[in-house]
Amino acid sequence: SRVCLLSHCHRPTAMAVPAPPSPVVIGVPIESGKGLEMEDLALGPMDGVKVPITRREELMAAVEAYQAKLGVQPWRDFVKVARPEFALARPRLEGNLATFRGNYAVLSLVVVLASVILSPQCLLVIAALAVAWGVFARKNADENWKLSVGGVDLNARVRSSLMALVSGIILLYFEGHLFLSAIGCSAVVCAAHAACHPAADQPAGEEDGDVML
Repeated sequence: SRVCLLSHCHRPTAMAVPAPPSPVVIGVPIESGKGLEMEDLALGPMDGVKVPITRREELMAAVEAYQAKLGVQPWRDFVKVARPEFALARPRLEGNLATFRGNYAVLSLVVVLASVILSPQCLLVIAALAVAWGVFARKNADENWKLSVGGVDLNARVRSSLMALVSGIILLYFEGHLFLSAIGCSAVVCAAHAACHPAADQPAGEEDGDVML
């Protein structure tokens, strides 16, 4: 009789197939069980955007973005001037006042603040108003304080509005000439710059005699 020795019969075993290697992106760590999102890819030089490296570059990029949001043009373009010409005065004024309106607003604010800081009398008036506002704020926060005008009780919001009105009148009465002179000086400087700056629709440096302040 034939005897089949089962101990010598070997069945073929299934071989384990290695899993394909997971994709690796240089510079982006991939956590297990987490897919790669588009925001995980950092912009590099190939994207045409300079990636800030130092803290100073990050701060400068944030300032430039905030200036662009406010409509302030780069100051390196703002300081360019050319020879004043009567024929180009009007188009330059119209174009530059619209293009650099944010820069002119910042310049006017700087002139007004400088005038205030350099005036001791104005500083005293502002200090007195600050003390008065401190006392008023503490008094206005008291719910038991009642103020009536012509038999009508005034709430906290109305009292604050009246206080702001009185403060503005006092400030204009004592230092109105200072603010008017500062605003007038700023207007003259802005108009002169707009007349001397190359036209907004003309490439900078096209005219002869363009200089950088």
